[in-house]
Amino acid sequence: MHRFLAVMPLVLLARRKEHLTDSSRREEVDMIMSMRDMLGKKTWFKAVGGEVVDYLGGVQPGFCTCHSQNLCEGQRCYCDIADNRKHRKDEGFSRIKEQLPILEMTFLQNHQGYANMTLGPLVCWGNELQPLDSSITLTTSESHLKIDTWNHGELRLQFKTHQDNALILMQTSSNSDTGNRFTIKIISSREVEFYFLINGTVVREVFRMSTSLNQGDWHQISVDHDPFDVRLGLDKVQRLIRLDTSINGVVDYDGMLYVGGLPSHVAGSLGENRPGLTGCIRGFMYNGKAVELTQFIDGSTSGVSADCRSSCWPNPCENGGTCKEQWGNYTCICQDPWAHQGVNCERNLNDDAVTFGGGPNSYLLYDLSKYSDILDKTVVLSFRTQQADALLMYAYDHLSNFLQMELHQEKTIVFTYNNFHTIVRGSITVQDKLNDGEWKQIIAQNYYNNTKLIYGDQSQIIEFRRMKLRSYSVDPFKDSIKKETVFITRTYEEPLPFIRLYVGGVDDGGTSTPFLKGCIRGMRMGDIQIELAHGIEGRDNITDLTPSCVAGCKANTCLNHGECFEYWKYGNFSCDCSNSDFSGVHCEKEASALLNGLSVIQHKFELPLLAQRTTTEVVTLTFKTNLPLPTNERGQRVDMALIYVKSSQSGDYILARLDAAGNILMETNQGVGLYRMKISGNFANGELHQLLYSRKGTSMYLTVTPLDSKGNQIVDGIRKAQFGYPHYDLDKIDTIFIGGLVPDENQFENIANFTGCISNAVFTPSPSQHIKIRTLKDLHLNEKDVSVIGPEVTSCSATAWADTSTADLSLDSLITTENYEKLTMPAWDVGPAEVVTLSPPVVVPPTPVTTSHPSLGHNETKALITMSSGTNVDGVTVVVAVLVIAGILLLALVIVLLLLRKRRGHYDLNKEEDIELKQPLNHHDIVLVPSSPVPPDHLAKLDEFSMITAILGPKYTTETIAPNHNNRNSGSFGKMEDSDYINPIFNKRKQRPASSISEVLEELERRQQAQNLDSKEEILRQPRGEENSQWDPQTDRAPLTYKPEDNSPSADESHGNYNSLVEGNGDSGYEAESRPEITEEDSTPDVNGDDDDDEDDDDADELNECDDLSPSKLLISNVDNQDSPILSSPDTHILKENSQES
Repeated sequence: MHRFLAVMPLVLLARRKEHLTDSSRREEVDMIMSMRDMLGKKTWFKAVGGEVVDYLGGVQPGFCTCHSQNLCEGQRCYCDIADNRKHRKDEGFSRIKEQLPILEMTFLQNHQGYANMTLGPLVCWGNELQPLDSSITLTTSESHLKIDTWNHGELRLQFKTHQDNALILMQTSSNSDTGNRFTIKIISSREVEFYFLINGTVVREVFRMSTSLNQGDWHQISVDHDPFDVRLGLDKVQRLIRLDTSINGVVDYDGMLYVGGLPSHVAGSLGENRPGLTGCIRGFMYNGKAVELTQFIDGSTSGVSADCRSSCWPNPCENGGTCKEQWGNYTCICQDPWAHQGVNCERNLNDDAVTFGGGPNSYLLYDLSKYSDILDKTVVLSFRTQQADALLMYAYDHLSNFLQMELHQEKTIVFTYNNFHTIVRGSITVQDKLNDGEWKQIIAQNYYNNTKLIYGDQSQIIEFRRMKLRSYSVDPFKDSIKKETVFITRTYEEPLPFIRLYVGGVDDGGTSTPFLKGCIRGMRMGDIQIELAHGIEGRDNITDLTPSCVAGCKANTCLNHGECFEYWKYGNFSCDCSNSDFSGVHCEKEASALLNGLSVIQHKFELPLLAQRTTTEVVTLTFKTNLPLPTNERGQRVDMALIYVKSSQSGDYILARLDAAGNILMETNQGVGLYRMKISGNFANGELHQLLYSRKGTSMYLTVTPLDSKGNQIVDGIRKAQFGYPHYDLDKIDTIFIGGLVPDENQFENIANFTGCISNAVFTPSPSQHIKIRTLKDLHLNEKDVSVIGPEVTSCSATAWADTSTADLSLDSLITTENYEKLTMPAWDVGPAEVVTLSPPVVVPPTPVTTSHPSLGHNETKALITMSSGTNVDGVTVVVAVLVIAGILLLALVIVLLLLRKRRGHYDLNKEEDIELKQPLNHHDIVLVPSSPVPPDHLAKLDEFSMITAILGPKYTTETIAPNHNNRNSGSFGKMEDSDYINPIFNKRKQRPASSISEVLEELERRQQAQNLDSKEEILRQPRGEENSQWDPQTDRAPLTYKPEDNSPSADESHGNYNSLVEGNGDSGYEAESRPEITEEDSTPDVNGDDDDDEDDDDADELNECDDLSPSKLLISNVDNQDSPILSSPDTHILKENSQES
């Protein structure tokens, strides 16, 4: 049962059962003393809770049931007795619920001897919710219980049975003639009848179910009622029955209630002839309470027992027999009633089998003289063979009365016997072949004095009786139309009475029908078993007879299209691999070669005359390589040859190779031209590929198919190519090279030998001729026409080959020499532990050696054969190479670091040159460096302008409201405290804040000069013009962006341009362009070469001339409205303070 359940559901099911048991059996042949004390030390079980169980049938660890009964000669178990080779057996049952089910069995391996261990089925019965003590089993049709009257409340019960006609219960009355009564009956396999007789009124209801009621399953019946209605239920089906007005309720009884049946005298008085229930009843409820029926069992209740355990669980019937439940008893219906006998079908005549070799002594002879009427009995036997005709059996007596059975023309069974002096020959012909090697059972039944031939579901009656001769004659059947096919020597004198049986043949070969080459088993005549294996004993020269018939040819015995030939006996067979590309006992060994670039396989042959000229040749092979393609002496990659099919006479050839890019290139020459086909792809990637080349007249086809690790095609990766060319024959092919070319093939250039695994290479010159040249297979079979040029090659499995550096497979180890052993479990390995190498040894690939040969052939090209020298590099060379490489890498690293250091120094110098642009203009502690000359077209950087504008604007306070300039001041400036105010740079020359970087730098330079002179008064004495020219921010509304006056637009246009320049789009970014302010000093060349510091006396004149010059150009775009300074803001007191200070 637990084969179909997971562990947890099985455990839950077991816990709900009231009783559980699990059986274990151990059978063992003790070969040596080491098998002793096996239980508990070398064998144990694991319970569902993890507990280790190391006993059978008891609770003492390491002991079996026999020890507690003192039956195993002082040993722990029978199997521990080691005095002889007797087959011994221990068995026991585990009934501890907490240990069940058993989940694991552990066996420690031993070197000799064998043992069979069987874990029986888990048997569960009962239910914790419905204890078995409240259930009863009724074993006969007269079994019943008598309980008190049902007078109120609901009636409910459950039953199970295998009957389709039974009385479940009856409520009787004290007056059997006129009293009320109630019955529940099974009237068919799907129908139950409820019957009420109340005050002369009948209420009858029949339930017809969709499922059978006689399958041994539980079914529930319920009856509920009130004064007006009655509700009847069967399983999940319920019906409400309205009572007649004359009936005041259905419970009005004064007799006894019989459960399960009736006593014979009560049944006779009521006229009830239905048998009682044989089965189980549980869950009985009536009169408002549950009732345990087991309390009513006493000495008078025969055939009733407590609990409800099926007699068919576990199934007592063997050999596939079916158990018929009889509740307390059972009957086994055997699966094969002709061959299985016994109460439990325990005798299997099919276990007795003999293999016949078909030779002149291949027959069995029995003396059946003591069974005088055996020739009138039914003959049963099973046979298996691959013959079309064979003699199966022949029985005769001293008067020449006989029975004969034979196989004729592979589909017909012929049964021959005599009807007095007439030979009767009947037959049955079947659709299936009878010589397919499978068991076929034939029955010649004595059917009402006729003979009925039976095979499976087919039968044929021979309407002639077996009528015996009463007198002896030397030629009893001379007047019969049908003649004998078995010839028995008859003397002129009547022999003494005897009856003899021949099986599989006859003595001295006296038959025209071949002897059987095959097997016969399970033979009997009437009730007499013919012991076949026993019949071999005492025979001389019985090499053609074997007391066993085990099939050797199974579904996958011969693999890869090999043909299996059956010899039976102990599983003997042979595989014909002639039509397969594989070899070995089971055709399981790939015809393969592991090549390392040093060897070429050469096959010379001669084709039949009709196959020497062909236009339909086919070439197939499987290959795998994962090594880089070889190179020539110039370091160029070269091709690798896979297979070269050629004619040494005509020069025609087919060449398949991997080119330098890993593509497949197929080349052919029929003596009139060279034709090539290519399939692109990296086929040297270590994966398995199958190459198929074929030609049909003028069309060439090339297919490359990737294969998985098991050799199955990967359909998505198939690549094909097709090419057409003139129709020419491929003539007189007589040589095949696999894995490369030979040095005398000088017409090819840059082709090296193959490194990798090649298997199943087959050349088919003409499919219609059924000729296949299997070079690699012939190499495995040591055919003399196949040779290896270079070192010997080993075999490889293309599906398992990984790398030539780790492959170490010998040819001999891959060819099987023995049959597979038939095992019930995997074979035990008594060898040493497997050694796993985690780090493979370092192997340096062999150094390629290139050999060039002079040009020969019509191509006028050189043949370049690349081979490996096979010399390994020692460890010192490897260490030196590693140190040289490490030194080169270290030197390169130092050079890179020096270059990076030099580049960083150059970057630092550039940063120092621009340091003046990176300093904030309002930093009080800054030491200004002399400003570099500013080119006329200089554009202020973003950070320059940002630093300037950060100090140009006046302070904003909470009371300051900007004048209305089209709401340009409605930005999002935060509030600023007085301490956050920044003094702007004031251009004293123009009486306004500085508006460009040149003005800022100029003012800062003046202040620096004043500090150097250490005299503020000296600065005040210098004529600046501040006193006479005051800047009014309310009237000076000029924007910060100007054009020269010559090209400036009108005031209105300027105003409009101003609005367009400063009108924001809400973005907080900006762009700026700044140019130095043009002054007279800037515009007039310095003829005298004086410095700017020497022109202080001309400052007043310069200021007057500045009015005619355009200010510096300052462009502002994408600026938030409040980013521009509000020059007309009242918060200009700082400017006034600066003015007063000056």
